[in-house]
Amino acid sequence: MLTAPAAPETSVAHFVAELATRTRALEAQAIELQERAGLLDLARDAIAVRDMEGRILFWSRGAEIAYGWSSDEAIGKIVFDLVKAEFPEPFADIYAKLLREDRWEGEVIHYRRDGTRMIVATRWTLQRDESGAPYRVLAINNDITARRKAEAEQRLLAQRLAMATSVAKVGVWEWDKATNAFAWDHTMFEIYGRSGSGSVPYDAWVDTLLPNDRSAVVAGFRDAISSREDAFGEFRIVTPEGKVRTLSVCERIVLDEHGAVCGMIGVNMDITPRKQAEKVLRESRDEQLRFKDEFLSHVSHELRSPLTAIKQFSTILANGLAGDLNEEQLEYQYIVLKNVSQLQSMIDDLLEVTRLETGKLNVNPSRVSLSEAASYSVDTALPSARAKGVLMECDVPEDLPFAYADPIRVRQILNVLLDNAVKFSTAGDVITVTASVEQEGPPFLTIGVSDTGCGMAPEVSARIFERLYQESGFSQDSRKGLGLGLYICRELVIRQSGEIWATSETGKGTTISFTLPVFFCGSRRRENLELNSEDDES
Repeated sequence: MLTAPAAPETSVAHFVAELATRTRALEAQAIELQERAGLLDLARDAIAVRDMEGRILFWSRGAEIAYGWSSDEAIGKIVFDLVKAEFPEPFADIYAKLLREDRWEGEVIHYRRDGTRMIVATRWTLQRDESGAPYRVLAINNDITARRKAEAEQRLLAQRLAMATSVAKVGVWEWDKATNAFAWDHTMFEIYGRSGSGSVPYDAWVDTLLPNDRSAVVAGFRDAISSREDAFGEFRIVTPEGKVRTLSVCERIVLDEHGAVCGMIGVNMDITPRKQAEKVLRESRDEQLRFKDEFLSHVSHELRSPLTAIKQFSTILANGLAGDLNEEQLEYQYIVLKNVSQLQSMIDDLLEVTRLETGKLNVNPSRVSLSEAASYSVDTALPSARAKGVLMECDVPEDLPFAYADPIRVRQILNVLLDNAVKFSTAGDVITVTASVEQEGPPFLTIGVSDTGCGMAPEVSARIFERLYQESGFSQDSRKGLGLGLYICRELVIRQSGEIWATSETGKGTTISFTLPVFFCGSRRRENLELNSEDDES
């Protein structure tokens, strides 16, 4: 049965309707593309769309910023001519993979408009039409030049650190609180004499510690965690072969984002060779001091015998022949006796210094009356002071508290100070011994020996307690000796919990003062001083 053909006006209406539908679809697609383009422009990455011949169809704002080419300049250009791409593999292989998998990603080298080289992480997506034929490629490029540079610098730094720690034999470790295990580097395993890599359980590390050190080291580790402060120290371990090694440790706490302790990092260094060298040097030093002590003791004994004989016979001759000797001969006799006394004093000083260095100098603190000690020392120094026309006074009150010190050593100090005062004084000068109680601070007594002699410049008074120091700016008589007397005084004062110092001014005299603790029977202060004295003797 035949149907009548549609009227012309019906065909036209249908065509118009279909055309309107297509127009609306195209408009919607255009709006969608514009929206997508706007979103792409908002992206910070460089985004480009190209056809299958490589001509640029879209160039985002991110691409303009990254490469320096505007969208108007880029569109229509061959993309690989514009950015001068360098690929990690042949382009034919990349293109084949893109057609096969519809995507490809990797790192390529691009060049900006100004010729600057950049490393780009790129992702390509192949788009196909309704028939499945490829017709364009979407590329998203991310500039990772700075990141790759930082990674390279980090690798170089790690390599340098690894080389430095390997050469210096410094092991790096990290303790993780969550796993309670240590991550050791290669050097740590070498230091502990073990093979392997990776982590070591906390208990396994504790087992390596020398039994005598174990409790102290573990306590120190826990203290570092609780205090959150950097810790330094030394401890000993036992290797699987049974060898004892001494390690130096430096450790620091690691905190998480909430401020809680999450771990610890640190370094270990094997200092066993250094400790062994120090032991050898210490033993060598002790042996040298022992030999010096024995040598000086022997020499002093051999020297004292003839010096004693010379002094005794000179005294006998001076007394027996006093009426038969003229003034010049008596002067010679006086010079002999004076030099013998000086030689004996030098020998005594040498022996004292040796005892100081070998720890054999004894300080036995007890109750000391400063007025009695000062009177005794003044009486001893009075003959030499009178011979030079120097006036000597003792102004030490008898009602002062007792000092807690060694009476023999106190008199020895005063004897040296008075002898020096006479030495640096001339006829008409005055030497005074004074003492007082400190009114502020700890209970100490201060004793001073003052003279009105030549005095000293500040740079000289600052050095007079140094060993073997002699000032060359005074008279020949003032420089006799070894320069050990004041050094010995300083050491004796320090060993009695005191201090010593000098105040002087050129042409106006010198005062040398020292302090001693006050004696308190049964006090805690006295017990502490006794302990200090025992430590010094040991």
